Amino acid sequence: MHRKIIKQIKMKIVWLAPLVIAPLLLIEDLDTKNLITIITTIISFVYFVQKQSMEDDKLELEAFSSFNSRYFKLASKIELILKKDEGNDLTDDEKEILDEYFSLCVEEYFYFKKGRISLEIWRNWAHGISATVRSHNLIQNYWNKTVRNKVNYGLTLKEVEKYLIKQ
Repeated sequence: MHRKIIKQIKMKIVWLAPLVIAPLLLIEDLDTKNLITIITTIISFVYFVQKQSMEDDKLELEAFSSFNSRYFKLASKIELILKKDEGNDLTDDEKEILDEYFSLCVEEYFYFKKGRISLEIWRNWAHGISATVRSHNLIQNYWNKTVRNKVNYGLTLKEVEKYLIKQ
């Protein structure tokens, strides 16, 4: 949410620049040198804000693409675990797959909390995380055991589900 508000403010700054510059032209005792300095400063600031906004969008897209690519490499392996009989234990390979998936979830959450991923993207990921973890007792039990004991930046299933949109 805060990311969207900041982006809206940045866009408004671009349109406010002419409104700030126009009255300066009416000041009679403002010499040309000072006027040019003020206008140049305002234009430079607007350029910086626009450039920063575009850079933020680029970083979000790169993170989004990277996270999704990593997820899609794991998706078919996770699907096999979801089909596993709940009476069996997870193999070491399956635990490794889930560890990789859980680490990905934590990284996504970290990027969201740092404002590098939008709330809209995080909500979509949160739905997937919740659905995956809750869909199989083996996965949920392993989540409860491992995520709690690792660096998780505050990510818990309760925290994930706080962002789910109630249908």
